[in-house]
Amino acid sequence: MCANEILDYLLQRQFKYKLTLKTLLSPTGKDFQTIFIFLINDVIDPNFQWGRAGRKMEDDIILLLKDHRYRSADALSKSSLATVGSLHNWPHALAMLHWLVNLSLVQLRLMDSMAENDPWLPAAVEPNGKPVADSNPDVVIDDFIAGTYKLYLSGEDQFPEQVQVLEDFFDRRSEAANTQAENDTIASNQATSELQTLLAKPTELAQAKASLEEAQRLKEQYTSGIETTQRKDTKLVKNIQALKENIEEANQKMQNLEKEEAALQAAIAAQPITAEEMQRLAAETEKLQRNLREMQTRHRNLVRQNNASEVTLSQRVHELDTAVTKYNETLWKLGLLNQRRAKGPDDSMESNEGEDTDGEFEIELNSAANVVGEMLRGGGTQNGGLKHRVQPALSALADDAREARTALDSERLAKESEVDKIAEEVEHIGDDADILRRKIDMMHDKAEEIKSASALVLGELREEIERLERDLANVGVSAQSALVNAQTRLGAAEAEFQDITYKSEQLKKQTYEEVMKHTTQLLEFREQVFNKLEEFRETANEY
Repeated sequence: MCANEILDYLLQRQFKYKLTLKTLLSPTGKDFQTIFIFLINDVIDPNFQWGRAGRKMEDDIILLLKDHRYRSADALSKSSLATVGSLHNWPHALAMLHWLVNLSLVQLRLMDSMAENDPWLPAAVEPNGKPVADSNPDVVIDDFIAGTYKLYLSGEDQFPEQVQVLEDFFDRRSEAANTQAENDTIASNQATSELQTLLAKPTELAQAKASLEEAQRLKEQYTSGIETTQRKDTKLVKNIQALKENIEEANQKMQNLEKEEAALQAAIAAQPITAEEMQRLAAETEKLQRNLREMQTRHRNLVRQNNASEVTLSQRVHELDTAVTKYNETLWKLGLLNQRRAKGPDDSMESNEGEDTDGEFEIELNSAANVVGEMLRGGGTQNGGLKHRVQPALSALADDAREARTALDSERLAKESEVDKIAEEVEHIGDDADILRRKIDMMHDKAEEIKSASALVLGELREEIERLERDLANVGVSAQSALVNAQTRLGAAEAEFQDITYKSEQLKKQTYEEVMKHTTQLLEFREQVFNKLEEFRETANEY
């Protein structure tokens, strides 16, 4: 690609030596120096003196590259320039030549731009000799002044042809300006129509309506939520009314208990009990209470021991089941357990006794059996199976399990008997304690406890009522906040729509003002041109 661009540039600039693409791909040192000298002398530095002060060609190349600030100048040394056509050095040299071509193109464009914008150069003319319509007006006026002054010096006082050329030039510029104004008017109309089309599109309005519908939907949800809360409030009021009735009933019971307490206190006061009897009764009561606590402790310990025994029994049964499963798995792995028909719910040990006994060593666990001896069973005939094959090997384990079961049953029965006795004693002690408690001031304490419990229940009810009222208030505040948020979003959407409408009007107004401003400037420019022409005419008439 770089070689093609270098070749095209050299051909365009009329390189006088024969050059092909093959030459640029594998050049000699002389070809490289010829191309480099042409690129430097053509545009970049035509006045450069080669070999000044005894410099070699390689020194001049490195000096020029550094003067023009070539970034990769360090990649090209004198030794590499001496063997520039080698495969290792030529890519760097080719890149440098491509950079010189680009530098020359940039400099040519800069020179062309400076020539086009030079005010001292004459204006470009058409084939008919008239200035080009897009020429600089100042340049055309300067040409007009120079031409008329030259005619004036030759003795002429009138310049109709020059004036006609100048008028034609400004008429054409006016026509171009009018055409531009018409095009601007058409563009403004198109922009206005596009603006109307954009305004007609229901995009923002549809979004606002969708937001409004969403707000309405949220409002309906909040309204339904409020209705649900009101229904819950009605239900809560009913529950509160029922609680109030229960409280009144409890108060009535408490009043009855207070009356009974007063009657008991009166009955106690009427009985002739001495201080020694009261002390004796108090001592017996304390003793009975202490015995009651001891009996309750023993009862709890016995119940705990009974539960532990039942847990131990369950663990032993589970261990037995696990052992049987492992035993059967071992038989299956050893190939001693043959396939048996699927047993139904009506199969029993008696029905299994008639099956073939060859290879039947399976053990089944019947955990629902009440007797330990019936918990394990095996298949086979009467002379084989569990009794003659399996049971001898497991008799020790069965005996241990049976003895443990029997011991646990005996211990459980003994403990149940003890628990029953303790319960009877506790009942008798409780009856005696109740009789004595009704004769002393314990009734008063009980009434106080009932009153405290009633007060506590009433306080809990009041706290529950207050909590429900707070929840209801919070729900109302949340619903009101959601409604306010929805109204805020609706207001924001309306404000945004108004802002878009205002911006559209401002854009339309600004476009109209720009068109009017441009038209006014064109008219003022036309007026200035006519005034300047009149001044020229007056100046010419004076001379």
